[in-house]
Amino acid sequence: MNETWLASLRLAHAYWLYPFGLLAAVVFVLLAFTVLARRPLPARFPLLNRIFLVSADLQWLLGVMYWVASQQWSVRDESMIQFRHPVIMTAVWLMYRYGNNKMKHSLNAETAARDGFWYYSLAVIFLVIGVFQVMGS
Repeated sequence: MNETWLASLRLAHAYWLYPFGLLAAVVFVLLAFTVLARRPLPARFPLLNRIFLVSADLQWLLGVMYWVASQQWSVRDESMIQFRHPVIMTAVWLMYRYGNNKMKHSLNAETAARDGFWYYSLAVIFLVIGVFQVMGS
């Protein structure tokens, strides 16, 4: 594997975390305020949520590409650490996707915000755990 390409892929995954994290924070805070105020979702929320989900997809895809390209699973002495981050991040990605699906198919706008808030908050907790898995090692 070309080392320059691999380094570029790693940097893209590392730096895309910042726009992704900013969008995640905005979407999560907007959902939290909507749930606490017991109001329906704002009219612009579906567009913001779609942009956020595309950024989550891109972050996950860059991570999977880097993990496969660098063959992280072949490290024997730290094999558990090498699997922990990808598994947690895949769970986060699935929670965002499932929460979005629950919001889409909810009965009304107030329950959509509440359903999305619980799945997104669980995903944020796991996201923080998964990011610190990499930063701590």
